[in-house]
Amino acid sequence: MNGILPLLRRLVPASLFARLTLILLAGLAAAQLLTTTLTIDERNDVTMGSMIDSVETDLRTAVALLDRLPPGERAAWPVAATASSWRRPKPGRRSARRIHADCWTP
Repeated sequence: MNGILPLLRRLVPASLFARLTLILLAGLAAAQLLTTTLTIDERNDVTMGSMIDSVETDLRTAVALLDRLPPGERAAWPVAATASSWRRPKPGRRSARRIHADCWTP
């Protein structure tokens, strides 16, 4: 305890103006940190919700298409479903949209 008190006296500014400025800057830094954290968290939630909505729409479409296909054609359809819109194409290959369009051409 004896070593901490002299250290605090050296770190704390001597003048009242410097102390108030330090308190003000610490409060502003804390507010900025809290605001940034909340904004990033909110953007993350919105992005995740948008992604989940997209996947949900794609899955609903796939189920609706499978329901309308004749039973004999359903076995070949999962190969076409691998070219879904949420998969990224590998470099040097056709884009996912092009693969998706090729799967549905008669």
